[in-house]
Amino acid sequence: RKDASTAEWDGRIGMARVANPRGKIWNTTGVIRSSSLLCNVEETIYLVEQGCLILTLQGRTMDLHEVLELLGVEKNGCSMDAYNVYSHFKALGYVVSRHNVDWTAKEEPESIDRERDDHSSSSLKLVFDVYAPNSQFRKTSPGVPLFSLCVSRTAPTKNQVNTLERGSKVPVKFATVQGGHVGIFSFTTVELPCLS
Repeated sequence: RKDASTAEWDGRIGMARVANPRGKIWNTTGVIRSSSLLCNVEETIYLVEQGCLILTLQGRTMDLHEVLELLGVEKNGCSMDAYNVYSHFKALGYVVSRHNVDWTAKEEPESIDRERDDHSSSSLKLVFDVYAPNSQFRKTSPGVPLFSLCVSRTAPTKNQVNTLERGSKVPVKFATVQGGHVGIFSFTTVELPCLS
């Protein structure tokens, strides 16, 4: 597409460095680090799939297959399941960011590992913060997320749920991906009457 933005993949930090952001998508996508617009791997893949971004590596345009292979690199910090959850919410119009990562900062990351919770590992962690669709969204003052998301291949235990919910200031939802379908669920504590 002639109106697509361009970016160069920086394997050192595991992010794409956007050269010429075009369109409103950038109001809710990417993070600002020392005046540079950077995209995490899930944002990069989503934008390439949508035809909004042309990604290069050492000056050569990467095809979609090569871009998808970035998910297999652990230091990039995103599993295929996490990507499927990210793209599901983006397609619905939500604003999605990595959990507890600032939208803007003066310092450029030496490595993405310092800025993120590793959601490619097997332990349950909050992966994404999800904000309501909002045309007035600003990276400089994003507000409070609607909820945070944990991505898991299996249902979490009661202790895992309690631990994640205690550590979060916003509601927690859980996402699973099976057969390419994303399922979202949450837990509510209820008291059942005594039947004695």
